[in-house]
Amino acid sequence: SKRIIFGTIEKRVFKGIKIQDALMFSQLIVVVFILWYTERLIVFNPNLGDSPSYLLFPFTPLSELLSSHRTLGLPLVLGIYNFFFENLYWWPFFQVLIYFSSILYLYKTLNLPQFSSYLPILICSGLLWNPATFSNFRYVETQALAATFHVLTIALLFRVVILGGKKYFSLLGLVIFFLWQIRPNMAIFLMLLPIWGFFSMILITRVNFRKSIYFSSKLFLLCLIPIVIWCSLRYFIVGNFG
Repeated sequence: SKRIIFGTIEKRVFKGIKIQDALMFSQLIVVVFILWYTERLIVFNPNLGDSPSYLLFPFTPLSELLSSHRTLGLPLVLGIYNFFFENLYWWPFFQVLIYFSSILYLYKTLNLPQFSSYLPILICSGLLWNPATFSNFRYVETQALAATFHVLTIALLFRVVILGGKKYFSLLGLVIFFLWQIRPNMAIFLMLLPIWGFFSMILITRVNFRKSIYFSSKLFLLCLIPIVIWCSLRYFIVGNFG
């Protein structure tokens, strides 16, 4: 009877595990091993390159924060990291963790019924094995973190399109603003996100042209308004719009 009970449990457990899920998680393990074996999880000298300007970012007074030639994104993440760790030894692991978490969130999003069953594993495998991101986990710079928030942006956009709701829309706005704070050249999302949103609405939800335009306009304002507020604040306090 014990064999029958455990056999039934085993079948139920393995029945709930999709081949794509097993492949996804096995890839994660292999990628972490490769990163460790190739010494890409050893932090690069934080006294070189752009790292010191992020590590020494002035949070106070407000005029110093706004007049810095660096933006708030990476220094704020470093502040959160430093709250838990006393040195930068774990920084590459920290970046790997949040990057992989963003990919898993996208993977979960792409498993919604509106997408093909093969799409999640194809897209997320490509992101996992991206050589450009591979090379940047060990640096105290913005590349890996920007990639993380870029992936989150795409995942949240799909969730807004499919599931709707103010929660995901507000969260998308926050992530977009923070992505811009990490790398100011990501202000290009002012143009990209509305275009992506327009075609996502048409191709995924099959709504009409008018509703897609309306949704695209909302995305444009979602990107624009926080940036304008931030830059206006900078102008009135520092005297430079940025």
